[in-house]
Amino acid sequence: MKETIKRTHFAKELKENILGHKVNVGGWIEDIRDIGKIIFLVIKDITGPIQVIVDPEEFPQIRDIPRHISF
Repeated sequence: MKETIKRTHFAKELKENILGHKVNVGGWIEDIRDIGKIIFLVIKDITGPIQVIVDPEEFPQIRDIPRHISF
């Protein structure tokens, strides 16, 4: 059975006071900027955008995710 990951925060709830904490967000991929050693991923939910920094060495399948996919 597939495990469901539950959202813990919406974009508008991501503030400085949660820096260093693990959060689960959901939405659709609006943009991916691959600059080699780092990838910037913009995820958008109903409250706004979230920019995520991804290390492709830690998450190599990031380059295989199509844009505008909901999760």
